[in-house]
Amino acid sequence: MSRSPIVLSPGASMPGTTVPATSGPRTLSCAFGANCACVFAPKPVAADPALASTDVVDVEVAKLTDLGYTVVESSPDEVLMERRMGIPFCYNLGLVVVTGLLWLAYWIPRIRHPRFDTRRLTRAADGSVAVERAVVRR
Repeated sequence: MSRSPIVLSPGASMPGTTVPATSGPRTLSCAFGANCACVFAPKPVAADPALASTDVVDVEVAKLTDLGYTVVESSPDEVLMERRMGIPFCYNLGLVVVTGLLWLAYWIPRIRHPRFDTRRLTRAADGSVAVERAVVRR
């Protein structure tokens, strides 16, 4: 973002608008012109304690539900949520390495000694063609 304030004002060429008499930065009615913190700041919670207690819990339950949690038990004062955890990153990395090594043990001999599919076509005396197939490693 730029360090200078952005001033949003209609230009003189727009019909039905007037140019302000003063020049330079002024207070803006649009918060986007001065700073974008209002866009990224969390929304304030309701001030009414009766509404706030149920709304805050419902909002938190909705957030955690979006992250994969499920409600196990619920009471007016408490909600118990859980989700199944995946395997840790180190285990996952270890399995990838072991699997990769197993595939290398499979592919290296096949790259060094590939299989060739050979077919020999011979014409018989009656004009028919006989096919012999052989698969050979070299």
